[in-house]
Amino acid sequence: MPNDQTAGPPTCPQCGFVNPAGFNFCGKCGAALAAAENPGRVSVKAERRQITVMFCDLVGSTDLSARLDPEDLRELVRDYQEACEKA
Repeated sequence: MPNDQTAGPPTCPQCGFVNPAGFNFCGKCGAALAAAENPGRVSVKAERRQITVMFCDLVGSTDLSARLDPEDLRELVRDYQEACEKA
């Protein structure tokens, strides 16, 4: 969403840098300018979460990609992914 300020160029709330019109983030420090002009907005804070990631590799996939037509390879990989989902 563009930064629509009509009261002049946006000034950074963090460092005081006067930014060109239309900037959403400070050109000097990177702080969000939209938060300063929209104080009623709900602030979403970051949170740390623990996740589990599983990486699977198709043995010989590089060789397969050299030998197979791209559409055939895509179908093969899609079949593999569907089998993994069911497992």
